[in-house]
Amino acid sequence: MVGESAVPITDIRSFRTRFGLSANDPKMVLYGGADPGYNSAQIEGDLDLEWAGAIAPKATIYYVYGSSAITAIAVAVSLNVAPVITVSYGGCEIGWRLNYWRTIAQQANAQGITILNSSGDSGAAGCDPQGDMPFAAAGRMVDFRPSCRRSPR
Repeated sequence: MVGESAVPITDIRSFRTRFGLSANDPKMVLYGGADPGYNSAQIEGDLDLEWAGAIAPKATIYYVYGSSAITAIAVAVSLNVAPVITVSYGGCEIGWRLNYWRTIAQQANAQGITILNSSGDSGAAGCDPQGDMPFAAAGRMVDFRPSCRRSPR
């Protein structure tokens, strides 16, 4: 799991207690040395860790976090921390260096790592600033990483 905010372990413990799950704290892996602290992305980290732990209650979950959840993907691959990396962050595919991310995905694949990503909060309006424009005013676009699938031959 990747994120860009610190997450209080007490939040995860409270969730697990509330839903009758046994204790199983995630392993916190800060990259880059500069702790982002608690910020507006904390709720994303909470939700990701809580529900991943509910779906797989006995799994060892590593939370790789720092100033960028996107950079945390590359770090998680580099550290080879887990066979599955889950990402709930994304953005307009036009703004991404696709060759760079293709290299990261290929390295993950070579290491036996599966990368799972959400499809985004905006659907076809993935390139619109959320809340600033009428829905899909910039045209239909998708968020990057869910759209980065290898084409069938």
